[in-house]
Order: sequence, then structure tokens, then C-alpha cells
Amino acid sequence: MVVLIDNFFQTDISYTNITVHDPFIRINASVEINATNFIRNGSVLNITCNNTAYDLTLNIGNDLNLSNTNIKNLGNVGKDCNNIIINASGNSISSIDALTIELENNLTIDLGTSLNFSSSTFIQNNERQWFMFNNSPSLILESTTITANVNWTLNNLSMDVTSSINAN
Repeated sequence: MVVLIDNFFQTDISYTNITVHDPFIRINASVEINATNFIRNGSVLNITCNNTAYDLTLNIGNDLNLSNTNIKNLGNVGKDCNNIIINASGNSISSIDALTIELENNLTIDLGTSLNFSSSTFIQNNERQWFMFNNSPSLILESTTITANVNWTLNNLSMDVTSSINAN
């Protein structure tokens, strides 16, 4: 088990349990975080990359709660993560509230078959790149904005009147 208190990721890690106490994680290199359980203490989680060349991969075996999470530039202008891949193979969480992801290139999310995003924002800053949902044929957007080129295969897409999808 690893417990993160002064949160700097500089290398790939693989643990059964990762517990995050500090609400701020800085990525100081391209990293892949592999864990069976990703446990958060606190109400908001902030993840930022120190350089636009850095990629972030989260591979979590069980539930990954991304509600109240910001994965974006938090202090260094123009320093969003390059590519982000988020996988949670055993995820049973289908409702995600207040998730913000802003990145330079590609975003891939694989969190299960039915996802409901509420009060969330996704911004992909490179017009030649894409935002992809894997294994999510049903998507519900409530008060959610997506600004990206999207690559989705969906059976069902539901959006309320306060949501939008804007291609780059």
C-alpha cells in the first residue's frame, strides 16, 4: 500500500491500495498508476501535470470515484497533461459529478457500460486530437460541456438543455 501525503508522481507505480490524503497531485513525468483500490480522503482531488509532454494513465481495478476531481493546469499556464487514459475495469460507479478534465491531446475514458456526467467539463486543446469513451454505449450528460473532437460508439446519448458538445 502507498499513502500519498506530499503528492509528487515521478515514476510508474503499481500497488494494491493507493490512498490520497492531500487534495493536490502533481505529475512530474509521464506516469502510469496501477492499483486495485484508489482511495480518496477529502472532498476535492486536483491533478496537474508539470509539463505538456507528460502523459497520465490511471488503471484502477475496482471503483474509481472521479466526482469533484480536476485534472488540468493548476498554476502553471499552458501546462495541461498531454494524453490521459483512465481505466477502471471493475467500476460500478456510474454517476460522476463535477469532473473537470483539460488536456493537450487525447483523452480515453473506460469506466463501464453506462455513464452519467453531471456539472462536468471536458476540454481538449489540440484540434487534431480526440476524446474517446471505451465500453460506454450509454451516456447521459447533465449540465456538462464537452469541447473536443469525439470518437464514440453509443447506443444511447441523453443530454439536458444545459449540456453541449462542441467539436474543435
